[in-house]
Amino acid sequence: MLGVIFPLYSSVFVRKDSPIKSLSELKGKRLPYGFSAQVTLERIVDAIIATGGLVRKDVIPVLVPNVVRGADDFIEGKLDGGFFAIGAAKVAEVDKTVGGIRYLPVPDDPKSLAAMQRIMPYGYVKLVNPSPAFVGLDGPTKLMAYDYLVAVGAHVKDDTVYKIAKAMYENKPKLAESLKAFNGWDPQTISKQMPASFHPGSQKFFQEKGMGAKK
Repeated sequence: MLGVIFPLYSSVFVRKDSPIKSLSELKGKRLPYGFSAQVTLERIVDAIIATGGLVRKDVIPVLVPNVVRGADDFIEGKLDGGFFAIGAAKVAEVDKTVGGIRYLPVPDDPKSLAAMQRIMPYGYVKLVNPSPAFVGLDGPTKLMAYDYLVAVGAHVKDDTVYKIAKAMYENKPKLAESLKAFNGWDPQTISKQMPASFHPGSQKFFQEKGMGAKK
């Protein structure tokens, strides 16, 4: 790894007028599954519904190749709940097309967190506030979060990786100009501990900043 960047926030969303208010109420409902073109996403959906005390056999899986197809199936009424990271343009399209959506809150009591982290050990729950960029929130809502990483080949020279890590850490505003998701990034998390090891070039930069790997 070169460094940890911004998190993605997600949960299952439903139509705004749906009677479903919690993840536990998705039992027997149709949710997107399969994700043959995005294979890690099944695990994320499993982790989200686990916080509501559900496993895959408790819902009706509707096979989709990717999240975009799942969003389209939600629009067409083939799904009771949709799945997509909040803030994506496709989510705004779904919201506008169906007359409004609402993300279901992810519970963060110890039992729910343990169920989620058995499937996604590095997932966590974060309170997300409403924003013009976030459709589907009718107030501060707890969502599942997982961090995006910057990866680099082990063959890349230490000095190159050091310079990239330093440039990222010192230039958050410039990064946000090119990708708004960087507005939600805290550069202090660049050294957050993850399963993969950090490149020696990154480690050198972290040591200079007195950062070290953070849990």
